[in-house]
Amino acid sequence: MKKIKDVLVSDDEPTVTGAVVKICGAEGMTISAAGHASEALRCLESNDFRLMLCDIMMPGLDGFEFLNELARRGIRTPVVMM
Repeated sequence: MKKIKDVLVSDDEPTVTGAVVKICGAEGMTISAAGHASEALRCLESNDFRLMLCDIMMPGLDGFEFLNELARRGIRTPVVMM
């Protein structure tokens, strides 16, 4: 069974990821962080999220390709593009 977490943040900039993790964590949210879209897709294999925050410009899959892959997989979790 998948674990339910609050937020998945995917950004290749550690300072941005760290800030989001700190802010959301201070609000009591459970956070998973991924350094790129492929890693975020792997996180989705074992977790369900209430919200995803995704950088648009990342190496490998960019944010738009990530959205396309979510749609292909039938994942309908809200995504905020950064």
